[in-house]
Amino acid sequence: MVFIKRVLEQIQKQLEGIKPFSWQVALLLSLFSWFTYLLIRDPAVRQFVSLFGWFFLIIGTEWALIKAEFVVPGLKLKIKYGPWITGAIASCALWSNRIIIQDAQGAFEWWPLLSVGFAAFPRFLKTGPSFKRPDADARRDLVILTLVGLVMSCWFRFHFLLQDFLVNYPSLAADNIDRSAFVVRINPNSVPVSSGVAVLDAAETIVRSELTQRSWADGQRWLNSMPTQATNLGSQALISAYQTAPNLKEANLWRFTAQFSPSIPTNLLRMQTIWLGPSSQVGGYRLEKNCSISEAPVQQFVNGLAEATGATTPPTTPLTPYRMDCGAIESSPPGVNVIRPEPLMQQTGNFFERLMNAVLTLIKGFVDLLGRILGIGRQ
Repeated sequence: MVFIKRVLEQIQKQLEGIKPFSWQVALLLSLFSWFTYLLIRDPAVRQFVSLFGWFFLIIGTEWALIKAEFVVPGLKLKIKYGPWITGAIASCALWSNRIIIQDAQGAFEWWPLLSVGFAAFPRFLKTGPSFKRPDADARRDLVILTLVGLVMSCWFRFHFLLQDFLVNYPSLAADNIDRSAFVVRINPNSVPVSSGVAVLDAAETIVRSELTQRSWADGQRWLNSMPTQATNLGSQALISAYQTAPNLKEANLWRFTAQFSPSIPTNLLRMQTIWLGPSSQVGGYRLEKNCSISEAPVQQFVNGLAEATGATTPPTTPLTPYRMDCGAIESSPPGVNVIRPEPLMQQTGNFFERLMNAVLTLIKGFVDLLGRILGIGRQ
């Protein structure tokens, strides 16, 4: 009881020392408003009371931090951080009540602009209170501050725009951005693979499946009709490649082409996916996979079929086999990532291998330096 009595007396002394017109009163009014907010059940009344809570919180924070500043060590640069805190609170207040700001992106975009407003407002006030015209130095600072706020707001907007692009067009992240003046890849070793790779791989799987169901002559007729089959083949490949995310906007921005060149003894199937979406190149980019198709020896096919089915004797009338060898996918222009990332275990192993090599190199360098200092190994 004695402890509680002392605490209450201390609180009473603190409250008695508060001036009626001060930032402490504004914060206490905000606290009272939020306490009242918790006791109300009607949504409309709760929102109305929350406006007072936010209002007094903004006034009290701006008043309390109006002269607070941070000095950058070494540069002796003074930065007033109060307006930035008040601007963040005001941005959250507008967002929570859905006034002008409707989402988190809008809150970030409005934060610098609101902060500039809170920083500029005291420059137009003088004791009284009454308004005044800022002097030349103050106007110059206001112009610079406004430009800084606009740049920050634009950068936030640009950031969210890029994020939306990457969500709707994942293949954009696989593009070559070396010439970009404002986009930098933080980790060059973790570049995502273009979705066109999955489309080409799916097309290859479909072609293999079609050929296994046809005789050599029927397969040749089907391959020779590839210009007319390319549209259907591309549609099936796109559905297979985007089956985990069928609603992505980029799925409609791929164009698939296929050309078949018959020759002896090896036929050539050339498949391409052309990216028509946003790209670092004016005309987008294209990925290409070339596959050679030939007639394999019948005996080799029969032996392989017998091993796969577990048969002890080969069939009397085996199907005519195909041999299809596809090369690596190439991009035009170069720079688009078409290499799938390594498995996690392999990445972990490579990481530890590089780490051990770095440690051994460091130890070797330390030993060499120590030997030079001690004169070991000198002639």
